[in-house]
Amino acid sequence: DFGIKYNMENGGPAPEGITDKIYENTKTIKEYFIAEDLPDVDISAEGVTSFAGPEGQFDVEVFDSASDYVKLMKGLIYAVTFIVNFSGNEDFGGGHPDPNLTYAKELVARMGLGKSSSQGEPPEFGAAADGDADRNMILGKRFFVTPSDSVAIIAANAVESIPYFSAGLKGVARFHIFLFNFYCFSVIVKGTRSDVSKVVNADEFEYKDPVDGSISKHQGIRYLFEDGSRLVFRLSGTGSEGATIRLYIEQYEKDPSKTGRDSQDALAPLVEVALKLSKMQEFTGRTAPTVIT
Repeated sequence: DFGIKYNMENGGPAPEGITDKIYENTKTIKEYFIAEDLPDVDISAEGVTSFAGPEGQFDVEVFDSASDYVKLMKGLIYAVTFIVNFSGNEDFGGGHPDPNLTYAKELVARMGLGKSSSQGEPPEFGAAADGDADRNMILGKRFFVTPSDSVAIIAANAVESIPYFSAGLKGVARFHIFLFNFYCFSVIVKGTRSDVSKVVNADEFEYKDPVDGSISKHQGIRYLFEDGSRLVFRLSGTGSEGATIRLYIEQYEKDPSKTGRDSQDALAPLVEVALKLSKMQEFTGRTAPTVIT
């Protein structure tokens, strides 16, 4: 499969109101033509190539979309000491576009995590991002930084550690600490455990943008529990092949003495309920997840 990302003049992704109209227009297309004799355009170098066609002249411009970004980033942060898998290619170098503990094994090993940890002292900090850096993974020396903690850590150290914020932060979004995004099939037992609270609401989530009023529908099926825990089942749109079902498991823990528990043990009751509700194995035939983060 393939997709097209369309950004508006503000630099951000087109809202669904626009993409829906584009989609409706595509359904009116009856045929299209390919100009097989059109000369190749050298996309490795900046420049403008002009062509003459039956409708008149048209230009193809190649520009460096990264130069302004790199210039900006150099003023925001300190230089990165060591970069791996940085050269651009069409198939992500045979790897997966999503950085996580399963797919970014080379980085995980270098940071002293996992069974195949590399020799030598791990660095203090490691990070990985996908192609456009809207998904990332942060690692410390021999530990994984959960996304819910990353903003808090950045905010706490921003003034002294990030040049751009040396004058102070204007505002930071508030995060609550959750145990989340953990898929575990090894702790399933028969029957539903009694330490799972009641479901108080179940719905198909839709997001209404408070700025432009646009509504994004079909964003996942949610089960909300009495104690604040929740399950979310969502079809991923970022996989490199096939279809991926994402299962998000979140549990709020108000007792500080319990926040250091192993995630598998802490979330086991919710995992059990999630698999029973969804009939995951029955519908997919899978007995274990492909990725655990």
